[in-house]
Amino acid sequence: MPVKGLRERDQAIVAIVGTVLIGAGVLFALGFNQLPFLHPSTTYTAEFANSGGLQSGDDVRVAGVSGGSVDSVALAGDHVQVKFTVKRGLALGGQSTATIEIATVLGNVFLQVESAGPGHLRSGVPIPVGRTTVPFTLLDAFGDFASNVQRANVPTLEQSLTELSATLNGISKPAIEATLTGLTKLSQALASRQDEIAELITSAQQVIDMLQSKGSAIVNVLSNSDTFLRMLNARHEVIRKLFEDTAALGAEITSLIQTDGAPLSAALANVDKLSAILAKDDAQLRRSITLLGQFSVNIANVTGSGPWIDILLPTDLIPDNVIATCGVHPKPGCGN
Repeated sequence: MPVKGLRERDQAIVAIVGTVLIGAGVLFALGFNQLPFLHPSTTYTAEFANSGGLQSGDDVRVAGVSGGSVDSVALAGDHVQVKFTVKRGLALGGQSTATIEIATVLGNVFLQVESAGPGHLRSGVPIPVGRTTVPFTLLDAFGDFASNVQRANVPTLEQSLTELSATLNGISKPAIEATLTGLTKLSQALASRQDEIAELITSAQQVIDMLQSKGSAIVNVLSNSDTFLRMLNARHEVIRKLFEDTAALGAEITSLIQTDGAPLSAALANVDKLSAILAKDDAQLRRSITLLGQFSVNIANVTGSGPWIDILLPTDLIPDNVIATCGVHPKPGCGN
């Protein structure tokens, strides 16, 4: 059966079918990036106290890396419910947190998600308000300003500003400029030395930690010092008397030297000569002392029998101890 060409078919049907196919092609092209099999992702939910300027389509970053987008931001009771998608390869812990962060000074924001805790965050379980944070908004700032103004003493503030204005009017312009210049240089110096200041603060903290760890030892040292000072205070009179006696002794010695200096010098010179003689004849003195000891033994032997001197032989030639040991006729070398 021959196939009819488009010109031979009903043109109304051809137009309808062509329009449908073109529309389907356009829709497919527009939603191509949203096809789930091309971009697999997981949908999560987070609850915030307020939206913080977050809108659908804003970027979602996991640990600082872009990994998804915000699907919807809707009010749910007393909080805002944010649904967002994250690439399926990025696993989130069971205690993950979410924060609305400011991206630029123009107010653009993004959703920051930090993975935390064991397990995995389930898609149907939202991140509660307790684990979410919203940025500080201008409304919050005005609210804090209003509360502070209500607590402020307006008349006192006006008086302070008036006195400040009068004081500034009384100061010359060069002095104010010099003051501001000095403050600027001071701030620049502090900024250029921030590493040294940080190191100084760290060292001071280390000293404080050491003092805290050695607190008991320091207390003991201070207690012992206090005890020592108390003892000195109690012995003050004794110490004073000791100093006075020492001073008196020094005065007496000085007077003695001044009065009898020449005889003392001669005596000291003689003592020095005597010491030199003793040192020179040291060997002979040692031998004399040894022989004197033996002589003393012999004298004791001959006078030990009674109140007389035993001069009978052989006791006058041979000591009693030798006779007791070796007999009357000792062999040569016995008793030595």
